Amino acid sequence: MYGVTKEALIRALSRKEIDEMSFSGGFEPRQAYEGFISKVGDYYECGLCKDGKKVHWKHKKDAPRHLRKFHFGLADLCRWYVRTTVRQLCDLISDSLPRFLIFCAVGKVYIPTAK
Repeated sequence: MYGVTKEALIRALSRKEIDEMSFSGGFEPRQAYEGFISKVGDYYECGLCKDGKKVHWKHKKDAPRHLRKFHFGLADLCRWYVRTTVRQLCDLISDSLPRFLIFCAVGKVYIPTAK
């Protein structure tokens, strides 16, 4: 519901979990996120990206950020800051956009109302 945390992705796997995976990624996984990537030549490849649009990394430690951002939802609060007040922003766009438009600012959700 809230995305996958970094801690969950970098969690160390137990020997039992590794054995039960039947992992065929070209290396032995040690952390949870490694189950979603595979080794292709000198690089690691995302196993969740669409064919033809696969993302590659030189270092497998770069995978958790990609997995969280593009496959498991943003688990962090929104960091978009508005330079003006939300009320002023709503007033500026209320004529051209529907009332139910939702803005995300500083981790909170605002629903504009009619003038």
